[in-house]
Amino acid sequence: MMKQIRGLGQYISWFKRMTTNEYIRGVKQNGWPRFNGKLWQRNYYEHIVRNENELNRIRQYIMDNPLKWALDRENPHHDAQVVRESPEQYGNELCMI
Repeated sequence: MMKQIRGLGQYISWFKRMTTNEYIRGVKQNGWPRFNGKLWQRNYYEHIVRNENELNRIRQYIMDNPLKWALDRENPHHDAQVVRESPEQYGNELCMI
């Protein structure tokens, strides 16, 4: 019987654990490429979206963020300067997904 998940933090922890286990299984059983870094960042960012403008800024951040991977210092193939967004671009909140 599965333990009842009571809060967002427990759900996020469960999700990360289950997806990491599935990835490890895929590497071992299906020959998926091995990733030597961390699959998940340590924490997560929780934020209440309060209006349509904020929602649209967050949506834009989610769409634009993967395109910046080539510039990210965490990318093992990174060879360019990291470009930082201005706080106005996505609002004053720190965006972590």
